Amino acid sequence: MASMALVIVMLLCATVQPVMAWGGLTHYSINREAGRNSTEELSAAIAPDVLHDFPYGICGLGAFVHEELPEVLYGPLGFFLCNFSVNESQKRWAAGWMTHTTADRSAHGTDLDGSPYLGDNNYISAVGADTLVEHIVAEIGGDILSYWLHEGTMPEYTVVYPDQVNDSFAEYDSYCKTEYSEDYDSDRYLEAFESFLAMIWVEQVVIDIKQDKRLQFTDWGFLVWAWRNYHKPYSRYYQCAIDNVTEVNCSQTYPQCCGQIYEQSTDCSGGSPVMSKVHQVEYTKIKVDVGRQLIDEGLMIPHREFDAETGAVTISFEQTVSDRRLVRAYKRHLEETYKERTGKQVKFLGDIPSRGKHVTVSEVKEDYPELYRKLIEKGVVPENRVDRGKVHKHR
Repeated sequence: MASMALVIVMLLCATVQPVMAWGGLTHYSINREAGRNSTEELSAAIAPDVLHDFPYGICGLGAFVHEELPEVLYGPLGFFLCNFSVNESQKRWAAGWMTHTTADRSAHGTDLDGSPYLGDNNYISAVGADTLVEHIVAEIGGDILSYWLHEGTMPEYTVVYPDQVNDSFAEYDSYCKTEYSEDYDSDRYLEAFESFLAMIWVEQVVIDIKQDKRLQFTDWGFLVWAWRNYHKPYSRYYQCAIDNVTEVNCSQTYPQCCGQIYEQSTDCSGGSPVMSKVHQVEYTKIKVDVGRQLIDEGLMIPHREFDAETGAVTISFEQTVSDRRLVRAYKRHLEETYKERTGKQVKFLGDIPSRGKHVTVSEVKEDYPELYRKLIEKGVVPENRVDRGKVHKHR
């Protein structure tokens, strides 16, 4: 199973600093269990990451919006997103944005004075993820556990307020005498958001090939691997993230300037110790590029609805091919994009045998009783299930 994990993630490697935090499905799950489950809060839970793909400033905007300092608790845009919301929907979206950086504290640590996540007290350190590959594996493992054992599913549709983000950048610039708004474009943000969502969609398909929240013949390998390698540290820091996100509140924000922390240059240099660990420009670009290719091929069709009164853009998706064809296309584009960006050829899932060692449901019940109990509690495995078949340990 370890080789499976490495094959899965080797293709996602990039020549940047170690990056990972919580994945998209885990962010959704954390928000739901923290009671931040409005459409707007769920939608904005991944919104800051989309800025990593921006072609302007290369890494300035994505790195900047993730920064947290003791006096800027919810990121530099937190106050401005909240303060310049014109309706309750926008306020919820602003709160959802802030849940992202808040949840990530327990994932990758923080330099916030007095934080319990200083040093090695975080998910990434606890699992021993010292390299980029190990960071990506840990994120995937977390998403698998969030999907099967918690509430880690992608919302049916996503609401985006691109002009609210634009206004917040502008107000921050006015207050702090910076020029971040010059690097932002609302239309580009929407396009990148669609592509990022497309990747979260297909990653969910990879985890659950039939998209029915029922363990299938090929799903057990991923789940058992993730449980065996990650569930103890994941469970601890996942709960910490829930506790932290529950406390997010616009009333606790106030305008503060982070200073010229990030030079808007092409070398992605500068930044605090925390951001040097979580800066994920190249990885996000790979994901967005693949999502964009799936959309361009017509395998996934995004639909937008614009509300002129509120400025809300609602995004939903239509999948036009079977799950298996979508996963094959995802595999192909991932390999091609990785080679294009890194110059290295890696076969995605290439060495996973179609017929490997099998494990029965009874063996899972015997070897991983806590996992089996949780699956019964979630209704994923019926309590009276008869062990008539076997399930692959490999995908």
